[in-house]
Amino acid sequence: MRNEKGKEARDLGSEIEKGLSSQLEEKAKTSDKVPSEAQIREAAGIVGRRFMSRIPYSEITFFIRQLIMLLESGVPLLRGLRTMSERTHNRHLRKVIASIADSVEEGNTLWQSFSRHPEYFSPVFVNLVKAGEASGNLSVILERVARYREQTDQLRKRLRSAMMYPLTVGLMGIAVIVLFVIVVIPMFEEMFSEFELEMPPITQFVVGVSHFLKGFWWLLILLIIALIVAYRIWVATPPGRYIVDRLKLRLPIFGPIFTKSAVVEFASTFGMLLGSGIPILAAIDLTRDSITNRAFARTMNDIHESVERGEGLETPLKRNPYMPAPVIDMLVTGEESGSLDTISNKIAEFYQSDVERNVNTLSTLIEPVMILCLGVVVLILILSFIIPYVDLITAQINAT
Repeated sequence: MRNEKGKEARDLGSEIEKGLSSQLEEKAKTSDKVPSEAQIREAAGIVGRRFMSRIPYSEITFFIRQLIMLLESGVPLLRGLRTMSERTHNRHLRKVIASIADSVEEGNTLWQSFSRHPEYFSPVFVNLVKAGEASGNLSVILERVARYREQTDQLRKRLRSAMMYPLTVGLMGIAVIVLFVIVVIPMFEEMFSEFELEMPPITQFVVGVSHFLKGFWWLLILLIIALIVAYRIWVATPPGRYIVDRLKLRLPIFGPIFTKSAVVEFASTFGMLLGSGIPILAAIDLTRDSITNRAFARTMNDIHESVERGEGLETPLKRNPYMPAPVIDMLVTGEESGSLDTISNKIAEFYQSDVERNVNTLSTLIEPVMILCLGVVVLILILSFIIPYVDLITAQINAT
């Protein structure tokens, strides 16, 4: 029986490899091209679907946790899915679970049922479930997936929270400056006009900005909204996404943090897939497709081709411009010792802690820099009206 299970898992691995490798050339063909009209329409649809999505990432993770508890408690799969679909508070998630239960009731496997909802269950998740069903270790693999999702969600939240305070300070500063330009500056302008005082160039520029904001504030808002929507649609296309992600990795201060975050994604996903029995070529392809940064993900193509030729990981990893040298050494050592999954998980743990430390340090450095920049802007605004005001007082004194 155990031999039959092992043969079935090996056959599954070959099947996953064949299914994934056929997608590699097609993705490579479209990744560098200028976005076509069809790609732009598809990108607009992606943006719309993301906007309309009503199931948070954390709720999907909680659903997986519930599924693990039901499976470990010996509750039949279909009955457990029906129970969760009836008791889940989120009506959108309730519909998704009910759809999965209907699919299972029709005779489909669990991974096939999950694959009908790609917006919530990624190819990595689907193939892990597929491997878990074939090996009889579904609950163990789902536990790994749930832990991986929780760690990923925790890292994202820490990154966002670390940047939230500087962002709030920046927005408040901009609001104060706009209020000053719209409300205070016209009062000074009126006073200068009464005394027919000639304003210096910097004051004239600030007055012009004030007139523009007062007269065309609606146009500015429409322009900002249009730019945001156009950017979101462009980034949703493969070429746009690649260009933006490559720029992120090359930024002078933030680039190393984005690079280390991509390393965490790569190592944690790669280690989880290998530890779940997914063959290395299939694990490379699935890891590539799951990495958020597409510029970093594209480097996985070279790794796939090298491993497929039997050359190993060392050569393509050394050609990778984004992979840190310590990571390369550890992965090569793991490959030689046959512990690639364990080494990958250790890399993910170390770099996740490193990213959190770097983000906390960066956020503390950004705050004074932002305050300084806002102070300089406010000083320029004040000086632009203090100078002519001093001239006015000087003229009054001389007149008397």
